[in-house]
Amino acid sequence: MNKDGIAIAFELISDELERIADEIADQGSLAFKERRYDDAQRLSGTGKNLLSFVEKVKNLLEEWQAGFDVNVRRKISINKIRKPQTKSQKTRLRVKFNNGKAIEEYFAADTFSFTIKEIGLSKVEPLRLTVRGVPLVGMQRSRDYNQRQIDGKFICVHSSTEEKKEMLEKIAERLGVGFKVEIVK
Repeated sequence: MNKDGIAIAFELISDELERIADEIADQGSLAFKERRYDDAQRLSGTGKNLLSFVEKVKNLLEEWQAGFDVNVRRKISINKIRKPQTKSQKTRLRVKFNNGKAIEEYFAADTFSFTIKEIGLSKVEPLRLTVRGVPLVGMQRSRDYNQRQIDGKFICVHSSTEEKKEMLEKIAERLGVGFKVEIVK
């Protein structure tokens, strides 16, 4: 069957999400094997949420195919779908606290956010640090920059992995928190 561009895009999204779900499952398995049960439980929840999202994407594909006739769908080719800008190689962050706790998520933005949460949003916010002119920890959602919402606050994650590493090191220095930040390729 000749697929339209939207159907192909949905399938690409589903495939990528499935790949990420597999990686999360691997990380969860390793965490469980290493007896890091809190990490394993958190990864399990993330995996369940991701699989639920994959199901929504698949349902949207079915809705697209059922809701529009073939002639409309054929007008959209994969060549007309905007190609994403090339990005540098995907990297992650690993944070190892002096007390032995480690934080390493699939996305550097999540490691960054969870590390700030571990340090304490109430300690980091008064530092008045900014990312792209947006408060690192603030009360308002930005229309222009990526953020993660944690405990009712918004953490600006719109930066490179290297910039996230530098920001965490700056926070550690200012607050006297002991940890080591690594970029993982």
